[in-house]
Amino acid sequence: MNKKKLGVTLGSLALVGAIGFSATLAYLSDQTQTLNNTFVIGDKIDIELDEKDITSTTGGRTQDGNKYLNVLPGVAFEKDPTVTFNTPTTDAYVFMAMKESKDVTPVEINPLWVKVEDKTLPENVKVYRYHTTINNDTVDSNPNVDGSQLPALFTEAVLRANHDGSSSIDNIKVSAAAIQSGGLTEDQAYAQLRDFLVSVE
Repeated sequence: MNKKKLGVTLGSLALVGAIGFSATLAYLSDQTQTLNNTFVIGDKIDIELDEKDITSTTGGRTQDGNKYLNVLPGVAFEKDPTVTFNTPTTDAYVFMAMKESKDVTPVEINPLWVKVEDKTLPENVKVYRYHTTINNDTVDSNPNVDGSQLPALFTEAVLRANHDGSSSIDNIKVSAAAIQSGGLTEDQAYAQLRDFLVSVE
C-alpha cells in the first residue's frame, strides 16, 4: 500500500472514529426532585373577657358581669376587666375599649395599657392597646387560668362623689379585641378593629 492510500485510509478511520465518539458523547447533567412547600396557617386568635366574680369565695371569674350592692359615693369597689389570650403561637395586638359612665369611673388605668389617641372617637369612649404584642410565651400566666391572662385594664372603680343618690347607676362597659401583629403596624391593627371597639355596648 502506498503512502497516499495509507493516508486516505487512516483519514477515513479517524473520521469514522470521530463520528462514533461524538455519537456517544453526553453532557454532564443532573435533575432534582420538585420542591413542594407546605403552608400552615397560624393559630386562630382567641380571647376572652371577664372579671372577678364578687360572689365567688374561690376566686372565680364571670363573663356576665357583677351585681354590686350597697355602693357608696367615693368608695372604691372591685372591678377588674381582664383579657385572657388563648392563642399558642400567633403574635397579636390586643385592645380594650371602655364606654365611660356618668356615674362610675375607674380608680386608675393600668399603665401597661396605652391609651390610643383618636380624636374621632365618641367623647365617652376610650380605647387602650396593650403595650406590646403578645402570644402565650410572652405573658406570665395565672396558673389557675387556661391561656395567658393579661393584667386587668383597671382593678377598682368608684361611684362618683357627685352622684345624685338615685338608685339608677350608669355602668362602665368594656369590650376587647385582638388581631394578628404579623404584617400590621399598630395603627393598621387599630384601623381594622376600630369600628368594633367604638361600638362597645
